[in-house]
Amino acid sequence: MVIREIRGKRATKLILDGRLADGTRLREKVAVYDPHDPESKRQAWVKARDTKRTWEQEIAAGIFSPPATARKAAPATPPAVEMTFAAYVAAFTERSPHRKPDHAARLAQFVALWGPRPLRSITPADLRIWLGERTRAAKVTTAKKDLSALSVLFWDAVEDGIIEANPARAIRKPKNDTEHGVPYRDDEMTALLAAVEPGVRRILLGFKLTGARSKELRELRWSDYDSKNALLKVTRFKTHAVTEYPVAAELKALLDDCAAQPVRSLYIFADDAGKPWASKPRGLWLTQKVRGILKDLKITRDGIEPLHSFRHAFGYAAARAGVPLERLQFLMGHTTPQMTSYYFKLTGDDCREAARILGHSLGTNAVPAASPKGR
Repeated sequence: MVIREIRGKRATKLILDGRLADGTRLREKVAVYDPHDPESKRQAWVKARDTKRTWEQEIAAGIFSPPATARKAAPATPPAVEMTFAAYVAAFTERSPHRKPDHAARLAQFVALWGPRPLRSITPADLRIWLGERTRAAKVTTAKKDLSALSVLFWDAVEDGIIEANPARAIRKPKNDTEHGVPYRDDEMTALLAAVEPGVRRILLGFKLTGARSKELRELRWSDYDSKNALLKVTRFKTHAVTEYPVAAELKALLDDCAAQPVRSLYIFADDAGKPWASKPRGLWLTQKVRGILKDLKITRDGIEPLHSFRHAFGYAAARAGVPLERLQFLMGHTTPQMTSYYFKLTGDDCREAARILGHSLGTNAVPAASPKGR
């Protein structure tokens, strides 16, 4: 009896896998944990090891009975007629009504493409061919969502023992360069900040002034703030490195406002009732709150998380203000300068401004000035 990990997009499942004396193979999901939460992972593994020990003791005593929810894998020799892709999609849709409503619609295109083929015959090469055609016919965001729905289907097939591995796991999702770095304009940011309550406004101002990722800012504690040296220690979400962020006057005023709240939390940013934003459910609620306000204000950000657009706005503003690439890379916590270089891409107005300056230096003012909007 062994414990296997099956990694999904948002969570990791722990599966007990083994065989009984009569050759029956058992596969049972015993725990699920968030891969970004060490405490959740520790508790899940403790539960899995305890379950494994209990099963082994019962098997040795001859009193073990397979759980009603246990899944028996396919026999070692493949059946004469394997399940087709279309048949498994139908079974998956019927037994999983809790899945997202659009999963069935997204899987319909794959049924039309691979319906008669055995599920086991779908390879990463087939997915790469489909992905290339899909990204040419639709938005990259749509193709990524289609691929995610297909990956969920394949993970269920792995748990059912129909296939050995998820072919979608080997596919790298395409980057959406056209929607990367879509920042809020000044008027959009002003309207958004004016439409929220003070507790939400404080953390949105934190995103605006620091350019930190959502999890990085939400988990800041007062112990991370060195008021004497005007430094804020930000633990990077991806690398777990600690960046000492310099606190400017506007950010210091925001931190003083947070400290002056009647109900003080261990975390810097909290709502008006003193409840911090650090937990994942609270972070999701904040995202949905901002997304709803953006919809009411008719501000569209297709394919970009609404909180992450503050980070893009910070990067573009710093690049336009003349902050060198190396310093901006440090402030934003990027591991490579290539990621930071996105914020230094020239717009049409940047080119016109450069030409106008060059025209002045050559003694001519024939080039029109940049537009006021700067876009």
